[in-house]
This record gives sequence, C-alpha cells and structure tokens, in this order.
Amino acid sequence: MTPNFVFVVVEQDLNYYIDLFLKFKQVTKKPATVTWYRNVLGYYRDAIQQQPPTWPPTVTHCLTFLETFKVKGLKDYSCNNYYRALRSWLNWLKKFGYISQSPLEFLDTIPAPKPLPKAPPEEDMSSMLFTIEQRGDSWHDIRDLALFFVALDTAARPGELAAMQVDDVDLINRTIRVHSNKDYEDRELVFTDDVARILTIWKKKRQELGVSDELRHLWISDYQHKGFRPFTSSGIRQRLHFWQEKTGIDQFTTYAIRHAYAIYSLRNLADLLDIRDQMGHASITTTAKYTKVVNQGRCKRHQETSPLSNLNKNK
Repeated sequence: MTPNFVFVVVEQDLNYYIDLFLKFKQVTKKPATVTWYRNVLGYYRDAIQQQPPTWPPTVTHCLTFLETFKVKGLKDYSCNNYYRALRSWLNWLKKFGYISQSPLEFLDTIPAPKPLPKAPPEEDMSSMLFTIEQRGDSWHDIRDLALFFVALDTAARPGELAAMQVDDVDLINRTIRVHSNKDYEDRELVFTDDVARILTIWKKKRQELGVSDELRHLWISDYQHKGFRPFTSSGIRQRLHFWQEKTGIDQFTTYAIRHAYAIYSLRNLADLLDIRDQMGHASITTTAKYTKVVNQGRCKRHQETSPLSNLNKNK
C-alpha cells in the first residue's frame, strides 16, 4: 500500500518574518523590549497594507511607514524609537540572509534628539557644599570643598579639573589657566572671591602636607595610602558620590556641575557671551541650548510680568 504524504507549504510572508524575529528576540531580550518591537512592527504592517505585495520590504514600504510619523505628529523621540525598531528588524533579516540589503540603507537616518542639559536643583548643590564645609575634618574635605567650588564657579570640564596645575592658579587676578585634553584651545577661567578664599586655604594645606615639588597637580590624592599622586577624574567622581550620599541627595555627575554653572548663571542673568567664554564653546549656538532649559523662578517672574495681569495696572 502506497503511503499518502501530506505536504504543508508554509507561505513565508511579512507576518512570518515578523513572528520569526519576535521569537528570536524573546530569547535575548526582556518582555518589555519584545512588546516594543511587536507594537512598532505592527504599525509598519498596518501602514503598508495598501501597497501589496508587502514582502519583501522595499524603500517604498519604509517611506510609507516613516510618513506616518508626520501624519500622527509624533515627537522626535518617538520617531527615532520607531525608526530604530524597524532598522533592527531589517538588519536582522539581512544578517540571516532573508533579504540581501536593508531598504533603510538608501534613506537618511532619523537621528535621536539631543536631550536638554540637566543640572541638579540649586538646593541640592547648596546642601552638598554646606555638608562638606561643615565637616571639614581632614585635608581631603578641604580639597573636596575647594575642588567643587572651582568646578561650579568655572565650568571646567572633568578632565580639565583633574589636569589643573598649581602654577596655573593666579589668586591675584582670580584666574585659572586650563590646558584642554581635547581639541579645544587653552583658556583662562575666572573665579570669585569665595573661590579665592577656599583655594588659598587649600594651597596652604597642600603645602603643609609636604607634597613633593615635582608633583604640580593642584588636586592630589593618597589613595590606599601609597603616597601622593594626581587626583584622577575617577577619584573626583567617587568623592562626588560620597558627598551626595552623606548629604542625602540624588546623584549627579561631575559633568552636571558644568551644566549647573551655565543654568544657574542664566538664572542670575549672566551674559551669554561670558558663559560661552567660560565654558570654552566654539560657537554661541552651543551655549544657547542652555536657554531652552525651563528655569526655576520662571513662574514667579511671570506673575510679575504677565501682559494679562498688568493690563489693569497700566490704566
């Protein structure tokens, strides 16, 4: 008796490759990520239904999907998210040989939006500096207070902070020359009398420690008690986190202190050109991004300057 064979032909269409991709991702990704892929690829499938055949993916399919961003009025962040999900799927298809080339390779990328710079709340910064100043038990505390005073008052980059030399400090003219470790020109940072006061105390304490004349770094460390050495960017970051925990405030990075300089200064009505020069920006456009940060006190000032509220006052 001749056996009867039943052959099932699996139609490898768009749904097949989306499901295959999702099954693969279920093994390597978290459920929330898989759900994100499922949702985005579902949007893609819906968008191209009126353009058969829907397989294989084409440039026209991708353009149709991307066009829905404009129709829905999606934010830049969402557009980039959808783009990345589609790109991941297409790259996966290409990697495993299901398509020879990704259609997105023929199109411009959708860049991720650059987030606005963030600074810690002023009360957190003030509380941390107050905590350091009140403790003041050791030379480490004096160093940390001087260092974070300088960081906030000068907007020095973390690498520039670590590289500062004793000879670069001019207490009379209230300036510090920084030698950038990036493709920036050396520049002079100005500082206030408050910084000059704590720097004077720190330089005196540094001298009392008997640091070798050959070690010219302004900020020093005795990590693991193995002798004095330059205080590194990593060490500065660790001490910042140490004081944040002592103060009981949320953590922020050393670079956030640089952002704080710009944002706090703008709140205090500083000149944008002065901020640019202090931060070492090549273009005023880079500095101007800080003006987009919603500043504290805006609501209060609006109460005083609102055109509506002042209509009756001007009669």
